[in-house]
Amino acid sequence: MRWEETQSSLCLMPKRRRCCFRTLTLTVLWNLPMKLVKTSKEFALDLDNNNINDYGVKELVPCFSKLIVIRLSVNQITDNGVKVLSEELKKYKIITTLGLYKNQITDVGAKYVASIIEECSSLTCLKIGCNRITVEGGKSLAFAVQKSRTIADVGMWGNKIGDEGAKAFADALKNHPSLTNLSLSCGGISTSGGRSIAEALQENTSVRIFWLTENELNDESAESFAEMLKVNRTLKHLWLIQNKITIKGAICLKEALKENSHINEICLNGNLLEEAQFKLLEDEARIICF
Repeated sequence: MRWEETQSSLCLMPKRRRCCFRTLTLTVLWNLPMKLVKTSKEFALDLDNNNINDYGVKELVPCFSKLIVIRLSVNQITDNGVKVLSEELKKYKIITTLGLYKNQITDVGAKYVASIIEECSSLTCLKIGCNRITVEGGKSLAFAVQKSRTIADVGMWGNKIGDEGAKAFADALKNHPSLTNLSLSCGGISTSGGRSIAEALQENTSVRIFWLTENELNDESAESFAEMLKVNRTLKHLWLIQNKITIKGAICLKEALKENSHINEICLNGNLLEEAQFKLLEDEARIICF
């Protein structure tokens, strides 16, 4: 069975249990819940890049009992829409993936999302980057991640959580059983936040990929990560692109890699390195700084 609407690029394929919509019209949005609730299976719903806003979230309420994946990124959703999501998703507790990046969610909405993490043990992936979340919202999400035994992938990029928020995520990292991917890029994180994260990674055996691109991390931060590399044996990719690390910090990382054969790459592109200095790092292929 396959449904198609020319104006909405709608596709429903029960075999894959996935529904994907682009350029969603109001007419289709009104009819969508009635169509979807008729299927007997749980399904994934992709509504990224539609401007459904909070009204559209309310229209989807009849669907939430069967949704295991919901992508609502780039939709002008505010805290009010997130409140509806929280109330509905916590009723059924089957959600595995929730995409909410590039909306208008503040610290208030972050607390609603945190409650989803805490109460829905099925949730493994959360993308909530590029919203309006600051320190308090970041701390709420970090505390929820810390409590979760199942969350694996968290994207927080572009939210200005600062060093205090970074320290909360550092606490969450310590001995976390399931978190494998974490992005705190563009988070306004500087030396103290970087130090907290590096120290926490010494006590973590789950994280494989960590993005810290476009923060304020400097040579002191690099030294902290170098000490971490002497201990951590599970981190595979560390992205420190566009920070404030000079050749001094880069060499600290390079030297630490002599004691770590497990990490695959440390990306330093866009830091305070001059092209003439690249040759000082060229004998360590895992340092990427072109």
